[in-house]
Amino acid sequence: MSEIKVGDYVILLREPSWTSEMPIETQQVIRFCVGKSFHVEGIDEYGGFILDVSPEVDEKFGGFRNDLRIEGEYLRIVPRPS
Repeated sequence: MSEIKVGDYVILLREPSWTSEMPIETQQVIRFCVGKSFHVEGIDEYGGFILDVSPEVDEKFGGFRNDLRIEGEYLRIVPRPS
């Protein structure tokens, strides 16, 4: 299996185990993102992958340039969208 790197596209496979500890608004965003693919914009200071979820999330939930920070165990690399 390939290692995820910045610039890859990944799918969020399932809800992270810590989702229930987050505010309800964050839980809703994470649940909405499961099964969708996103661009990996970076890696945070804890080794979590920073996913650009803004195309899917901004209009539906509000905000601007939303991202999610998710551990690699919840992600799988997918082909770049055409």
